[in-house]
This record gives sequence, structure tokens and C-alpha cells, in this order.
Amino acid sequence: MTRGRAARRVVPRALVWACLRTALYPGDSAWAGATAALHGTPGPTGRAESQ
Repeated sequence: MTRGRAARRVVPRALVWACLRTALYPGDSAWAGATAALHGTPGPTGRAESQ
């Protein structure tokens, strides 16, 4: 499996978990951290416009 193919599976999974954590635990900053990490990658894997 190439690095790009793995990233296409890992990124959505990380965003889903971050969304769930933020929804279930008020005050959790997982979503903000996950989207900041996504936007900070050198080659954009995707984008998150809203939770």
C-alpha cells in the first residue's frame, strides 16, 4: 500500500473520531486539533469545511 492510499483512509477516520469526541465531551478540542493538522500538511489530503 502506498503512502497516499493509506492517508486517504487515515485522515477521514481521524476526523470522524475527532468529531465524535467533540460532540460527546463538551470542551474537548479534538476537532480543532484535527482540522489544524489537516490544514498544516504539506500536500493537502483534503479539507474540512464544517463539523
